[in-house]
Amino acid sequence: MPPAVLALGGVGAVAVSAALAVAGERWVYRRGERLRARGLRLPHTRVGVAMAAVAVVLTAAEPYLPRDGGDETTD
Repeated sequence: MPPAVLALGGVGAVAVSAALAVAGERWVYRRGERLRARGLRLPHTRVGVAMAAVAVVLTAAEPYLPRDGGDETTD
């Protein structure tokens, strides 16, 4: 594959990743603000703790996920 195509694909992947991160952060902030509007104490902390719990579960599950063998041969 030509280097220009690989570079363009890399730039596109970074752009999509950044856009998804920004969208996720905006959603989390809006969720915290809705909780604040309802009068809950520590609304953003609650959302942050929930996100951290999901991150811990995913990190703990990572060793058990199937892996690619890595023994591919190029013919």
